[in-house]
Amino acid sequence: MYRSLIENMAEGFAHCRMVFEDGQPRDFICLEVNPAFEKLTGLRDAAGKKASELLPGIRESDPGLIENLGRVTLSGQPGQFETFVGALNHWLRISVYSPDKEHFVAVFNDITERKQTEEALRESEEKYRRLIETTGTGYVILDDQGRVTDANLEYMRLTGRQRLDEVLGQSVLEWTAPHDLERNDSEVRKCLERGFTRQLEIDYVAPAGQVTSVEVNATVLRTAGAAQILGLCRDITQRKRSEEQARVHREQLRALSGRIENLREEERARISREIHDELGPMLTCIKMDLHWMEHRLDEFGDDRRVNPILDKLVATAELADATAKTVRRIAADLRPGVLDKLGLPAALQYEAARFEKRTGIPCRVATPSDATSLGSEVATAFFRIFEEALTNVARHAGARAVEAELQLKADGWHLGIRDDGKGMTGVDPAHLTSLGLLGMKERANLLGGEVTLGPQPGGGTAVTVRIPNIPAGKQSV
Repeated sequence: MYRSLIENMAEGFAHCRMVFEDGQPRDFICLEVNPAFEKLTGLRDAAGKKASELLPGIRESDPGLIENLGRVTLSGQPGQFETFVGALNHWLRISVYSPDKEHFVAVFNDITERKQTEEALRESEEKYRRLIETTGTGYVILDDQGRVTDANLEYMRLTGRQRLDEVLGQSVLEWTAPHDLERNDSEVRKCLERGFTRQLEIDYVAPAGQVTSVEVNATVLRTAGAAQILGLCRDITQRKRSEEQARVHREQLRALSGRIENLREEERARISREIHDELGPMLTCIKMDLHWMEHRLDEFGDDRRVNPILDKLVATAELADATAKTVRRIAADLRPGVLDKLGLPAALQYEAARFEKRTGIPCRVATPSDATSLGSEVATAFFRIFEEALTNVARHAGARAVEAELQLKADGWHLGIRDDGKGMTGVDPAHLTSLGLLGMKERANLLGGEVTLGPQPGGGTAVTVRIPNIPAGKQSV
């Protein structure tokens, strides 16, 4: 029965005697082997032969095999080890037992395929490790509590740590900036709960105090039922600095643009006043003098010699009238006095009447009675935007009528301008290139407002201007 059991074993079996020289294991003799052993090793008629006879050079090529077998034999205790037998080109797991510290019984299992798989996996992991170390991207694995279980050198640099043991087992909150703590913790939990990729920006603080802005792409991994988070991190500190500098520059340019626009309005108002207050009276005086000379010529009676002079005086008076009208028009174009004297509602009505007279397109304006309290900057912005909108209607819309309405809503003053023209075919409101339209938007933006343009049902274009209700005393002009 014992013999039958050994003969039918799937594992290789060998009963051997250890050969010692000077107390050191040097070889072993196979006393008894089963068919599985011969099949495993490829050795035939092994019984009664030394290992060195069966596999010449085994003592030199695989000294570890003989040493391990000798060590277990001398110990008298069961033992097990794995070894690569170069002479056989196989990995073997050998379970050994020695009954008398001279003989041993060994069971051999071929683990070559498993070892090759492990080696391939190890090589794959090594390639993966080299890859993540050389990509320049931070790599971190977190457990379901947000603690680090693995990381690469770039991630440690981002956190300001020098060694892996400084981050392993630590919560990412340990180096998260105080202002990002709550958000970071919340995002980790959301990622675990929902199981999908999330992207966020976090500031990390190094032990020395320097702050690194990091963009994190987090993905949930599930292995053996446990959830982990894979985070791929990129240093965006320079980008954030550049964005902040660009933001500051934009604000400075916007402030400068606002200041320039205010100065332009002041200069327009000054020139308009000078034209109105100085050129107007001077032209009036010239006209009065011409009338005086015309009446003085009546004293010459029917003397025909004065007729050419009289005709010239009449023509000059007419020229003075025309010049006065031109002066008033230029003054109104620069800045209508009604805007400063009577407020925005009257100015809108005045501009609508001028537009209708100039183009023949009816323009109706509805304004609330309390709009006269609008401050100078807001009133000027609304008026100039309305002026530019009417100019665009006249040039491009082909409209038959225009309607405008000024309203006070919860989020500020709204001015809606609608026409029934051909609309905005071929125009992308999000990518405007017209300087006039860009100027309208910039005027509103300077006061914290916005301008939106779009087609309206039935054809035509709708322009909506919103500007916060800024008290007059808090405006810069």
